[in-house]
Amino acid sequence: MQNISDSKEKIALDVVLLLPPEVAQLCIDTNTRFASDEYIRFTDGYNPHITLAMGVVANSDFDNFRNDIEEVLKNWKPLYLSLSGFHPRVPGWFDISSTVELQELHEQISNIMIKYATRDATPEMCFEPEKVAPDSGALRWINVFDTEKSFENYEPHISICKGDTSGVSVEPKDFVARTIGIFHYGVHGTCKHELARFTLGV
Repeated sequence: MQNISDSKEKIALDVVLLLPPEVAQLCIDTNTRFASDEYIRFTDGYNPHITLAMGVVANSDFDNFRNDIEEVLKNWKPLYLSLSGFHPRVPGWFDISSTVELQELHEQISNIMIKYATRDATPEMCFEPEKVAPDSGALRWINVFDTEKSFENYEPHISICKGDTSGVSVEPKDFVARTIGIFHYGVHGTCKHELARFTLGV
């Protein structure tokens, strides 16, 4: 599963909650419904997900980073979560209701990321770098995630599409999240190349 190019000194990473099949399929179907050239299609192999933390890590630190994540996750059980529909302020997001457990997991993973990460992401550090523009929002997002999008500013969500989704309703759905993945961060903050996977409660 792990395959990090030796030609890169640093790699952009996304640590995420992966979704159970029924929720993943809802995300895929909705993404297909709003498909456009402005955003990726999940049917091309991208994984819908809930980001817990992201950042740039030196290749030489990756094994230690992965091991630290694995050690923390040994103490965790599956998370009971709710998808409440489209986000009220960001049309292309599915909103995930925050819970004490999800916030705590985010903070534990974020503290590990901060231990290793730098804020100097470039397209070359990303998966499919030819698709990542030097001035892209994805690069800014990963470079400020720990300072602007984490801890008290954390908003759990699933990125679905670009464009106007006003007036579109999605039935709320409760689900159990059991799987954590470490992915090579890609265009639009996507997760396609999996580097490690962990199952909660095992």
